[in-house]
Formats: sequence, C-alpha cells, structure tokens
Amino acid sequence: MNDQILIDGNKYLFDLNLQQIVENGKVVLYSPTLDLAGIGNTEAQASDDLKAIIEITFEYAIQKGTLEKLLFSQGWQKLEGKIQSRPLELSAANYHKSIAISA
Repeated sequence: MNDQILIDGNKYLFDLNLQQIVENGKVVLYSPTLDLAGIGNTEAQASDDLKAIIEITFEYAIQKGTLEKLLFSQGWQKLEGKIQSRPLELSAANYHKSIAISA
C-alpha cells in the first residue's frame, strides 16, 4: 500500500507505513516516505514525537509555500486529489499508522 496524505481544509490525514526499531531501550518510528522519525521510551512516546515532527515540518513548508515541492522531491505524487507516495516494499519491521494534524 502506498502512503497517502488526504487534505481536508486545514487538516492533513496521513496514512503511513512506518518502520519500528528498538535499540538501547529506545523506540524509533521512521517514515521512509517522509524521511522523518520520532523517538521515545515507548511506542506511544515515539508516535507522539513523530507527529510533532511532522506538524513542525508541514507548518514550515506551508508557510514557505513549498509543501508540494518538499513531497514531490521525495517521490510523492498527486493522484485524484490525494497525495501518494511511491510504492514501498514492506518488511516484517513495518506497520501501518494513521496520523491527523491541523496546519
């Protein structure tokens, strides 16, 4: 499944495939298609951190008017009103997560 971003007014709904890595007691959630990661002591903390990083990144790109340029430079494309990532090869370490932010 491709990752997707649905835009509903000022709300962005992310449907992401993430990689989870646990190392030295820390949990890292990494989005290969956004090239962003969150870290925490638990999966919930890593998820909250990733959401905050996505919010900051998107708010900045929206303010600068470079959101589509940012996404397209990482292989995303706009199809039927949705912004979709390039296809991913999923491994056992990957899982799916939905994240909503308001910009």
